[in-house]
Amino acid sequence: MNDTLKMLKTIIDTKHQKLTNEEISIEYKDSLSPALFALVFTRVYKIAIQQSQKFFGLTEADICSFTLEKLDLALIMFDDSNGSKFSTFFTHVIYNKFREETESLSCHKRKVIFNCNSYDKMVEDGFDKEFTEDYSLIMEAVKSCNLTDKELAFCELAVDTYTNTDIANILNVSKMTISNIRKSLKTKILPLCY
Repeated sequence: MNDTLKMLKTIIDTKHQKLTNEEISIEYKDSLSPALFALVFTRVYKIAIQQSQKFFGLTEADICSFTLEKLDLALIMFDDSNGSKFSTFFTHVIYNKFREETESLSCHKRKVIFNCNSYDKMVEDGFDKEFTEDYSLIMEAVKSCNLTDKELAFCELAVDTYTNTDIANILNVSKMTISNIRKSLKTKILPLCY
C-alpha cells in the first residue's frame, strides 16, 4: 500500500491541491484523470488501512487492490446533492468491500475444511489407490517442506494407502500423535497447493 502511495504521489498535479474531494469527484467523472485519482488516494488511503484492520485474512495486496478499485467506483458514483462528504461515502464503500471479501474467504475456508475432512474419510476407506502412481513426484515435492522424520514417514505410508491406524501401529505412536502430525503437515504442505 505504501509503494502504491509513493508511486501515485509522483503523478499528482499541484494545481488540484486546493480542491475538495467532493469537487474532485465532479471533475473525475468527466475526465477520469489519473492525477485527480492519485490526489484523492493520498487523502483516503489511511481510511482504507483503518477499515481493513477490522477484518482478518486480507493481504496487503488485497487491501491495495480493493482500495484502488473501490476508490475509482466511489469517485464516479459519489453524489453530493444530499450534502454528504466523500470521505464518509468512501468509508462505507471500502468497509462493505472488505466485509464482503472476508465473508467470502470464511465461506471458502469452511468449504475447504469440509472437503478436507471428507477427503480424509475417503483416504481411510482406501479411495485414492490410483494416487500412488505419482508417488515419486509427490514425495519429491513433500521432501522440500522441511519435514521431521515422523512426518516424512507418515507421508510415505499415507501415499502407500495405509490408514491412520495402521500408520500409528507401524510408527509405534498413538492416534493422537498421528493427528498432531497431520495438523502439522497441513500447515507445512499447504503452500505446495498454490
